[in-house]
Amino acid sequence: MDFKKEDIESWVKEPIESFTSGEGTNKGDNVASEILRIQVKTISGKEHTLVYKR
Repeated sequence: MDFKKEDIESWVKEPIESFTSGEGTNKGDNVASEILRIQVKTISGKEHTLVYKR
């Protein structure tokens, strides 16, 4: 899934410097849906890990 900077900024409620996304689970984790991990760094220096479930 492609995330937009503006969407992520609305979730963390402040401007972001950068973000990366990747798999939130490993094969065999016995999870019923797909989970993605989004690492966010804000302009103020805070770091957030967001979890997106599809």
